[in-house]
Amino acid sequence: MKIAAVELFEVEIPPIPPIAQYFPKIYDIILCRFSTDQGLQGWGEYQGKREIPVLKENLDWYRLLREKTHIPMALHLGAPAGVLQALKAECVDYVNLGGSALQVRKAAALAEAAQVPCWVQMGGLCLGVLAAYSVHLQSTLPNATLPCDELPFTRVADVLEGGLKLEAGHFHVPQGSGLGIKVDMKVVEKYRVA
Repeated sequence: MKIAAVELFEVEIPPIPPIAQYFPKIYDIILCRFSTDQGLQGWGEYQGKREIPVLKENLDWYRLLREKTHIPMALHLGAPAGVLQALKAECVDYVNLGGSALQVRKAAALAEAAQVPCWVQMGGLCLGVLAAYSVHLQSTLPNATLPCDELPFTRVADVLEGGLKLEAGHFHVPQGSGLGIKVDMKVVEKYRVA
């Protein structure tokens, strides 16, 4: 099987008004639709953002803060090596995992071995395509017991027909072939900028 066609859709869907007053544009998003020579079709989502809330190089500082306060410590981490360093430094109570699916899976396994719960943020303020992918991945991680950080509902429209189902603070894992989603091309075309 080979990739036969790739289409890119750069979309700019504004955030909902309470967020828009502070951040009128969050970041660029590109949707990618690909087709194979055997008629299969898939979707992907890329975000042009970087998040660095606090420098993470000094894990001793996090350990000291954890020892001196009653506040549980969590770090945004991606690569498994970073999770391993944080666990060895005994500076986290939780980990917020991001990165590729392989990185998240390996990092979650390390955290699980140390009995550290995690939550996943593959997209954050993403659209439904990446959120669906993340929800599928999270459903396979035994220690992903904390609420996830996927927020596709923070924009005025979603590219998914019907959006992701949310009940009692939890996403339902989409069912069906592939990611179990259908992309609403009317929304994509309405907000398409390139």
